[in-house]
Amino acid sequence: ILGAARRTGLEFSNFAPTATVQGESFDTYRFRMSMQGSYHQIGELLTAIGSLRRVIVPVNVSLAASTSREARANRPDERILTANFDIQTYVVRTTTGEDR
Repeated sequence: ILGAARRTGLEFSNFAPTATVQGESFDTYRFRMSMQGSYHQIGELLTAIGSLRRVIVPVNVSLAASTSREARANRPDERILTANFDIQTYVVRTTTGEDR
């Protein structure tokens, strides 16, 4: 995901894991992401995430005009947005001999 974001030219300000939610059949792993870029760059990243072989779902997506002076100064001719969202993926739980 980070490689795809770099290819689109997005500037990351945050990428951090959050609590894992344990379930009966699978666990849900979640990561919080924040980045700055154009509307189209953010759309390209979300498309790349949706095209991955592994199921990764963007949730809680929010877009706002960027307040980052650096991001706006580097691209004065573009409208720069800040995108905040979580991505979540699922990992099947395996049973061990101790679980039986």
